Amino acid sequence: MCAAMLAGGVTLALMTLPFVGWRNWLDWFQIGRDAAGMYSTDINWVHVSRDLLNIPRRWLWVPEPADEWRAWWGAMLGWGLWLAVVGSTVSLALLRRRQAQAATGPVAAFLLLGAWMSCYHFMYYEILLTALPVLLLFTEPRRYLEPILLAVVPFGRTVAQGGPSAYFEPTLPQNYPPPLEAFPAGPTSVAVLNRLVPSLLVLLLAIEHLFPALNVFVTVKAGVPGIGYTSPDGTISTLLSTPWDAYCLLVLWLWCGWQWVRERPSQPEAPAREPGSGPR
Repeated sequence: MCAAMLAGGVTLALMTLPFVGWRNWLDWFQIGRDAAGMYSTDINWVHVSRDLLNIPRRWLWVPEPADEWRAWWGAMLGWGLWLAVVGSTVSLALLRRRQAQAATGPVAAFLLLGAWMSCYHFMYYEILLTALPVLLLFTEPRRYLEPILLAVVPFGRTVAQGGPSAYFEPTLPQNYPPPLEAFPAGPTSVAVLNRLVPSLLVLLLAIEHLFPALNVFVTVKAGVPGIGYTSPDGTISTLLSTPWDAYCLLVLWLWCGWQWVRERPSQPEAPAREPGSGPR
C-alpha cells in the first residue's frame, strides 16, 4: 500500500512537469515545509485534521498561545498513539505473515486501516480512503444476518457445586473448570447481541450526513481539577469538532485486530533458516 501511494504520487508529479516545469515543484516543497510547521499550531488545521497526532492536541488547545507543557503533552500523546497503532499493525503482520495475505475480512481491513492511520498528516475528507477496508468487511454480508444470542441465567446450586464456582473465587486458579452442561434459559433472559461492524458503519454515516442535516449535536467537555485546565467544546455537527469519525474507525481497527488475534494460525510460521543451513 505504501509503495502504491509513493508510485502514484511520483507518477502524478511527473505528469505535471510538461505543464508547470520543475521550479514550481521546488516552490511547492518550500510551501509544504512552511505548512508543516503550522500544522500543529493552527487552530483550523488542528480541528479539521483526522490524523492520530492531532487527536490529543485538540483537547489541549486553548485560544491563546499554548503553554509549553500543553504543547509537550500534546506532542507526546500524539506520537504515543501513532506508535501504538503503527507498531501493533506492523508487529502482527510480521508475526502472522501467512494470514496477512488475506484479501478480505478482518485481517485485510486491519492492515489497511493501520496503513491509513500511519499517515501523520491528513484531513477530514481523507476519511473516504477507508471505504476500501470497511467494504472488505462486508464481502460476506450473510454472516451479519445470523443472530448472536446472549443469555444471562443464574447457575443452579447443582451446577455451581460441580466445579465452576471454585474457579471464580478470588484466588489463583489451579485448573480450568469442567465444561458446563446445557441449561435452559427462558425467553425473558435471552437477548440478541448487536453486531459491532454494521453498527459502527451506521454510526459513521449518521455522524457525517444525518446529524448535521437534522441539527443534532452532542457537546463533550473535559477538565482536570487542580490545574485549571478545561478542554474546548467538542461537537459532532461541524467540521471544527471532535473527530468522532476517526474514533469510529479506530474502534473498528481494534475490533479487526482482536478478531485476528483470536484466530488461531492454520499452521505455524516457518522459522527463517540460517545461511548455509539445509535440511537434515
